[in-house]
Amino acid sequence: MSTICKICIRAKEDEVITHLEEILFNAEHEFSVNVSPRPLTITERDSFHEGQAHPTILSCTQATSKTTEIHFNSFNKMEELSSQLSKKLGGSVVVNIYQGTAAAGSWAYHDNGELLREVTFGDGQISVDSGDKLHFEEEQTGRDVSEEHEDVYYVFDCEDMNLYNHKAGVGVQVHHATSSEWTNFKIERTEKTSVVEEIIDPNWWKIW
Repeated sequence: MSTICKICIRAKEDEVITHLEEILFNAEHEFSVNVSPRPLTITERDSFHEGQAHPTILSCTQATSKTTEIHFNSFNKMEELSSQLSKKLGGSVVVNIYQGTAAAGSWAYHDNGELLREVTFGDGQISVDSGDKLHFEEEQTGRDVSEEHEDVYYVFDCEDMNLYNHKAGVGVQVHHATSSEWTNFKIERTEKTSVVEEIIDPNWWKIW
């Protein structure tokens, strides 16, 4: 199964693009923009980066009537950019990172400029379970997949990410099909950038 790395924003695409251009410009990034029927993260697979590498592609689309998606080509959790977008748009932003073959990834929730919740999982375990639980969550994160007479064993996977996306209000699944046009930002690689914050554990993605 494919790898999905995207930011989900409950806002119209033109609003998101306006703020995204402003953020990139203020961070002194060199970038170009084009419109295509497919995201560049699909058409330029060889450009996918590992770990905390700075993404060089941001592909935006109006996924539903109320939600815009930004797909990017890196396992970076995009905390700084997501927080800035949630602050500028005054609402919630959800980050989905999922690698289907390994059933591993990360789900993060930002609201009004703050990262409020994060769950990272892989290798059959939840490795990060941080922040205050959201109003729709159960006491225990994930689902109990143990059989009768077995010890309780909780997992968090793509199915749970889809549920969390829905409950958080973005209304899209991890693998969400869209026929809309894509606005693609191609960004020059830089050694250091203010829109991609350094990850405390840069090798978290090696869970797969």
